[in-house]
Amino acid sequence: MRPDESLESLLRRFKRGVSVEGITRVFRSKMSFLSKGEKRRLKRKRAERRRKRHAYER
Repeated sequence: MRPDESLESLLRRFKRGVSVEGITRVFRSKMSFLSKGEKRRLKRKRAERRRKRHAYER
């Protein structure tokens, strides 16, 4: 905790740090088992959504 820092700002800083590092995403992914094929399908699906989203923005 920094000097003269409120609890709310400490929590905000902690949450931002955790989200930037991707800790919660990794934790959720390890909560259940996914086979290699399922991971590959999910990765392809995410890439397709990302491509569509970026194509729409341009």
